[in-house]
Amino acid sequence: MLGALTDLLYPPSCWACGASLRRQADALCANCALQPAEDACRDRPLAFDQVVALGRYEGGLRRTIQRAKFEGELGAWTWMGAALAERVAAQPWTAGLDAVVPVPATWRSRLKRGANPAGLLGKSVASRLGRPMRTWLARSHARPQVGLGRAERLANAEGAFLTHPSARPSGLRLLLVDDVMTTGATADVCARALKAAGALSVEVAVLAR
Repeated sequence: MLGALTDLLYPPSCWACGASLRRQADALCANCALQPAEDACRDRPLAFDQVVALGRYEGGLRRTIQRAKFEGELGAWTWMGAALAERVAAQPWTAGLDAVVPVPATWRSRLKRGANPAGLLGKSVASRLGRPMRTWLARSHARPQVGLGRAERLANAEGAFLTHPSARPSGLRLLLVDDVMTTGATADVCARALKAAGALSVEVAVLAR
């Protein structure tokens, strides 16, 4: 009843293109529906084991992520996190996961956006999968990846993440969560840090690639 009343008072529209929707929960219209992305990284060896994405960083998915990031649509992270959790739940290795670990944001990014997108996604994914979320990673420097070319991203990510002294990932199978994967450099370094601390495996889940 409350949902129907909300839809009546605030007619739902697609977060990506603004088209009318039947329900707020739909979030995206049919034209902006998420398209699957390839799950394998074959161009170079990476420390994480597998990656799952909702889709490519283009079209409706890209617009939705940008609105959530830069226009304060924080509620979109909850919906996208739920959709990402469904994608992860369909994987054969999901049953063996022990915990969800979000990629940490720089303090400048958290201050500017009021939250860490990966943290919001991680919380939603962890809740849907019934796994604990662990903030076991920290940034060793604060330079963001946005605006950097491939070579610069790889160099910038090197050594940029480390595990908290209190982290206890030894022997665990972890799911690393982030919003967008470009070169895979961030996920690679995060996975290396977690495995160096004893993690048995690190799978990756992102909204877009």
